[in-house]
Amino acid sequence: MKKIYRLVFIVFSLLTIILLFSKGDTPLVFAYNGDYALEFDGTTDYIILDETSSIMAPTWVDTKTVSLWIKPTGTPFCLAPADVARCDNIFGDRARWWGISRGDIGGQDRIWIWNYDGDYDRIGVEYTVDEWAHITLVHDGGVLYAYKNGVEVGQTPSSTTEQPNTGALPILYIGGMIINSSRNYTFEGAIDELRIWNTARTGDEIRRDMYRTDLGGDPNLAAYYTMVDGSGTSLTDDTGNGWSGTLYDGSGTVPGDGAYAQWVTSGAFTGPRNALTFDGIDDQVSLGTNTFTFLGSSWASTKSAEVWINPVGPPPVITSPDGAALGDQVIGNGNWGIARAQIDGEDRIWIYNNDGGEDRIGIPYTTDEWAQIALTHDGGTLTAYKNGVEVGSIPSGNTGTDTNLVIGDLFGGQIDEVRLWSDARTQTEIQDNMFASIAHNEAGLAAYYRMDQENDSSVSTVYDSAQDPTTAHNGTMNNMAPASDWTTSTAFTTWLGGDSSDWASGGNWSGYAVPTSSDNVGIKNYLASNTPVITATASANNLLIASSATLNINSGGSLRADGLWINNGTLNNSGTLQQQQAVDGTAPVQFFADGNYGPFTIDGNGFNLGDTMITVRALANCTTGPEATVQRCIDITPTNSPTTSDPGSILTFSFLNSELNTNACNSLLAYHWNGGGWDELTRDGTFGTDGRQCSTEPYQLKVTGVQDFSPFMLTTANNPTAVTLQTISATSNTVPTALLAAGLMTMSTFILLIQRRKKQTQHI
Repeated sequence: MKKIYRLVFIVFSLLTIILLFSKGDTPLVFAYNGDYALEFDGTTDYIILDETSSIMAPTWVDTKTVSLWIKPTGTPFCLAPADVARCDNIFGDRARWWGISRGDIGGQDRIWIWNYDGDYDRIGVEYTVDEWAHITLVHDGGVLYAYKNGVEVGQTPSSTTEQPNTGALPILYIGGMIINSSRNYTFEGAIDELRIWNTARTGDEIRRDMYRTDLGGDPNLAAYYTMVDGSGTSLTDDTGNGWSGTLYDGSGTVPGDGAYAQWVTSGAFTGPRNALTFDGIDDQVSLGTNTFTFLGSSWASTKSAEVWINPVGPPPVITSPDGAALGDQVIGNGNWGIARAQIDGEDRIWIYNNDGGEDRIGIPYTTDEWAQIALTHDGGTLTAYKNGVEVGSIPSGNTGTDTNLVIGDLFGGQIDEVRLWSDARTQTEIQDNMFASIAHNEAGLAAYYRMDQENDSSVSTVYDSAQDPTTAHNGTMNNMAPASDWTTSTAFTTWLGGDSSDWASGGNWSGYAVPTSSDNVGIKNYLASNTPVITATASANNLLIASSATLNINSGGSLRADGLWINNGTLNNSGTLQQQQAVDGTAPVQFFADGNYGPFTIDGNGFNLGDTMITVRALANCTTGPEATVQRCIDITPTNSPTTSDPGSILTFSFLNSELNTNACNSLLAYHWNGGGWDELTRDGTFGTDGRQCSTEPYQLKVTGVQDFSPFMLTTANNPTAVTLQTISATSNTVPTALLAAGLMTMSTFILLIQRRKKQTQHI
């Protein structure tokens, strides 16, 4: 008998341990297509190019430019007594005569632009660890200049770069160099877009090309490393001049660690960094030319415009017959565009086009809140989008008179990511790119104003990154303050996944921080990027999973987003989803809508449920009973509950074939937990076949007359066992009480069996 009790104790203990500590399997991580950078370990990694005098023109000792994107990590090293030639080498020659270094000199931890002309001439550039920055060295006319993100941060007199008097020819290195174990000048961090020029680049040239890549045809470009190789130990020179580099791991007294510099996802060009602030009084950016010049001969019938806006203050008040063209211009002119105004009492962002009369669509908005607005005009139809969702469309013919375009004329607030297209963008194209910066060379892109410039009193140009610099449609700031009108943008944040697959790691995001409930979050598909995995509690405002991108939520993870859910890619949910929206009873409300996962829809059917939270638990049975349930369990928590006199709500469940869990879709029944058992719900016989739609994923089942809310499940079983349902709490590390209850039930069963056996033994 003692052996039996001991067995019971062991079984129950093992069951309890499993329940307490099981957190589910971790999904596989894999790479995506996108842009690369090289990440150096600060210990043994570096790249060797060729002799400086071979790569560059004979005039290089007096005239040269080097620009690159860097993301410093870790802690820099300088050999005492510290000076620029004895600090970590980002780019420069060996022996050390000039270049770009990183280190702490005299208590100043800086990126150092330097040149040796008999003395060490240097300029310190402030930086932030783990953040990308564009750094430029210019040497010309006896002066050394330093730029950060296109802004000159210092200059100092510096004559001809000296060279060895032995006739030796120094060689250029990237990412470090190792002289010996004590003189190990290896850089820790990532490098991208390294360009070596035989000319002295101007500030204007630096700024216009910071976010461009198609520079290979410039005869003054001596070498160009876009870092797109993606694998191997060779770094290609993209000018075609043949100055490829070789990756090394260790040297001499510093043995390698078995790994070269790593090819990783680059965040160099990702945004948003900044936005442009308009005072709502007289600020504007003049684009200086008309729509035809931007878009070509089909401009009157076919065009698109996209922009992020954060409106502040009151709109202008307009009364018919005047229209949106007299409102605060976001982008456009008097005949078409996007504007803000209160027209006949209706305060909206207006999409408008004048084909002889003004056709317009109003978009609701909230002040002090970022929104992406898009206009498309094609085939005689004008269409408006907000955050990738179509707001409305109306007939509208060819645009009439053409005048010069402006950005932000009289508009109050911030503007970011302005894009003009010569084609009509599809909804998917708008969605896939709205929560990310774009490349600049996409088909149909006529102008692209990233708005990622820095405050600089000497620069009133707003740069167009879309076109060749000789044909770019740069704008001019009028009545503005270029020294203070550029401000940090929080329009969106984009998943890069360069560090790991962990959603909760700030280094994986373009904004360098983990998203919060107020952030617009984009999951994109970048090469070398890890697939994001949510293992604990996560949040967002609006969420986009772009085409060919994937988001994994594991069994211990939960994601709440109360704004839009747009899934053009893949959502693998083994955890919990949550969304809260207002359900006022006037129309159906979709949760987790717009995409491949499938929405849950609730119609209050005339009753105001108020703010309603929907919680979805996936890839788990909904009860501890023997019946197999569809593995998408729903919990509904409204603010207001209907009474028995109300007609009851209408619910539409969505689910995937992979979630059927041996159930047949065309036999599914819907049940609601009443606190002690399961009540079958009434299917809507007018929907699909007997309330079920089983022909196309996501499959659906629709029920009516629902008056009680909490847990719901789908199964083919009649009269499911009245056992406790599985918890669908969004708390990631809490043990499901129902599972623990199952353990107790198991123990009870064992005890009953023991007692029966004991009684039988006594009877014998």
